[in-house]
Amino acid sequence: MECVKEVLNDNGFCKTSLSSFGTLFVEKLNLSNFRCYEKLSVKVDKGPVVLTGPNGSGKTNILEAISYLVPGRGLRGAKYTDLTFTSFSAKLDASEPMKEVRSHIDSPLKWAISGKICCNGLFTDIGTGLEQTSEVNLKTRRVVKIDGKNCGSQSVLGHHLSALWVTPSMDRLFAEGAAGRRRFVDRLVVGLDPEHAARVTEYESCMRGRNKLLKDGAYNKEWLSSLEETMVTSGVALTASRMGMIEKLNKITKEEYGVFPAAHLGMTGKLEDWLFDTPAIEVEDRYRGSLLDSRQYDSHSGATDLGPHKSDLVVLHGRSGMEASKCSTGEQKALLIRIVLGAAALQHEEKSRMPIMLLDEVGAHLDKLRRSELFSIIGDMGVQAWMTGTDRLLFENSGLDTQYFNVFNSTLTEAS
Repeated sequence: MECVKEVLNDNGFCKTSLSSFGTLFVEKLNLSNFRCYEKLSVKVDKGPVVLTGPNGSGKTNILEAISYLVPGRGLRGAKYTDLTFTSFSAKLDASEPMKEVRSHIDSPLKWAISGKICCNGLFTDIGTGLEQTSEVNLKTRRVVKIDGKNCGSQSVLGHHLSALWVTPSMDRLFAEGAAGRRRFVDRLVVGLDPEHAARVTEYESCMRGRNKLLKDGAYNKEWLSSLEETMVTSGVALTASRMGMIEKLNKITKEEYGVFPAAHLGMTGKLEDWLFDTPAIEVEDRYRGSLLDSRQYDSHSGATDLGPHKSDLVVLHGRSGMEASKCSTGEQKALLIRIVLGAAALQHEEKSRMPIMLLDEVGAHLDKLRRSELFSIIGDMGVQAWMTGTDRLLFENSGLDTQYFNVFNSTLTEAS
């Protein structure tokens, strides 16, 4: 593998040329009965992709579809059952192109997404969809396939594709509740360790089970202890993973990246405090004892008071030292992008590949200088970025290799 080369862009900022490394990109995306798309198939090159069109035309749904090709609940965190196309979702003209799509997932599925992924010159077909498992109680499950073969876990998707995203709902990430910040950190961790998503799901499932047992009052103590044991092992492991991610990110985001400010990050919480200077095995013992001691209190409150579900991400503006929540909306967006760019660089450093970037309405709250700088960075990194906006003029400096598509009434048309 060739060495990374340091180069200067037109503004004199130091960039890392990643062109000598393997690339990761979506070459073809197929949708079936997903959101407003009854059928859709689009093929693109490895460069940036810009989707423009009026609000409600279906741009974000395409980015959301790609986000389901990695482990997790997608960029909106929607219920799987809410993703299914209905006759009221959209009205497609049968004469429009790209109506025929051959899904890599067997029918019948309530919805399906598949993509041909290129990583380091090797192509893989990956897909996911929602399968109805019972006609009686309408139970469903999410299925995953790699090259046509069934896989038991979503985590396998992360070994073939990684994606980072910025959406308008994240503009207030630093000012609103801690839950969104935890999900944000977890997505960054999944980019390095796809199994992290399973640990988070396992912990949350066991915590809900514990809360229900304590609320009901009469419970099997062995079953409760079993749930708590899983909470202990998965909870400490995922907390350590979050802390490790933040430590690695800080080494990258401590420096400004062009017009994007430096950011100092930290995770706060009781488990984080314990893990700071105590071996993980001792923290597990302490956490196990705390869950046992708090059963009566938690049964009255109806919730578990201690665990990684109480952790929070704190971000400080590198130059001013101000908490991100107190910065202007534009500065918060710039800090968010700096962190995402840092996470992309970290993935490249550890996995020798750059993630796909999904940038929904990325022009919002970014002035012309920062937009231009972001497009320049994306080009230098060799990232395939899927970007949306209502006005193509916002992307005038996005690069000569950018592919443009107009989106209208759930139909894609390639633009010149």
